[in-house]
Amino acid sequence: MNLTPAFIEKHVEIAGADGQRWLDDLPNLVRHCTALWQIRLGAPLCSTYGFVAAATRANGQPAILKIIPPYLDEDDQADWLRRMNGRGAVRLFEDAPDNRALLMERCVPGTELASLVPTDDDHATRVAATFIRDMRIQLIDAHRYTSLAERVEFLVRIPSLFDGTWGPMDAKICSAAQRLAAEMLSTKHEEVLLHGDLHHHNILASDRGWLMVDPKGLVGDRAYEPSSFFYNPLGDWARELDGHKVIRRRIELMADYGQLELRRVAAWAVVQGVLAAAWRYEEDDSSGPWFSEQVASWALALFEGR
Repeated sequence: MNLTPAFIEKHVEIAGADGQRWLDDLPNLVRHCTALWQIRLGAPLCSTYGFVAAATRANGQPAILKIIPPYLDEDDQADWLRRMNGRGAVRLFEDAPDNRALLMERCVPGTELASLVPTDDDHATRVAATFIRDMRIQLIDAHRYTSLAERVEFLVRIPSLFDGTWGPMDAKICSAAQRLAAEMLSTKHEEVLLHGDLHHHNILASDRGWLMVDPKGLVGDRAYEPSSFFYNPLGDWARELDGHKVIRRRIELMADYGQLELRRVAAWAVVQGVLAAAWRYEEDDSSGPWFSEQVASWALALFEGR
C-alpha cells in the first residue's frame, strides 16, 4: 500500500506493539472496505494518524476512505458527520464501526483554506466564522463526546511535565489560561456540539463550497471553537505579517461574523494557545517555544484591553 516510513514510525512510536499489529492488519482492513463498499482505491494521502486514501464509488462519485487505529480517541467522527448531514461539512456515505472505517465525500479540488493566507486572511477568517455562526447543534440526547471542561483539565497537569514547574513555558500566560478557563466555564455560555479542531487545514474547497473535515467532536462553549484557528496555518506565515495585528484582527472578525462575545473568544484563545504548546511538550518535543503560546500572549493583551 506504499505506506511512508514516517507513517509507520509514527504508529509504532504511539502504540508500540499495538501500532505494529494495526499496521500489519491494515491491508486486510482496506481490502474488506473496498469489497464491502465496492470502491476503487487510489494512493494513500498524507496523514499523520489515520489511514486516508482517495477512493471512487461504483457510481463514479469521488470519496475518501479513512480507517482509524483502535488506540486513537476518534470514535465520534461518524456520529458528528451524521449529525451535520452535509451542512458545511463533508457527507458521510458509509461507516463500519467494527473496523473504525468511514467512507466520506471527497472535496474536489480539496484546496485548503490555508491557501488564502497571507494574501486574504480576512476572507479565510470570515469563512470559518460563518461555520461557527451556523453550527448550533445542541445535544439533548445521550452522547459520548468529550466536554470542553474535560479537555481543559490538562492545564492543571502542565507542571507535571516539567518536574513541578512551568518549565520553558511562560508562567504568567499559563496562570492566565488556568484562570480564564475556570471563569469561562463558570459563566453563562452557549453549550453546543463543536468541531473541536477547526482551522485552516481542516477546511477544504469543494464543488459545494468550503467544507469542514476531520472533526474531533467536543461539547462546550461556542466561543471556544475558533481558538485553534488563531495559531494556524502551519508554517512561517506569521513572519511575513505583523502577527500581533493579525491575531487581533482574526479575533475581532470571529466575534463579529461568528456572532460571539469578543472577550470570550480572546479568553479561549489564551487557553487553547497554552494547551497546544503543552501538548507539544508532552510529546517530548522540546524544540519550542511554540507559536501557539505567543498567540496566547497576544490574545491575553486583547482580553485585558491592551
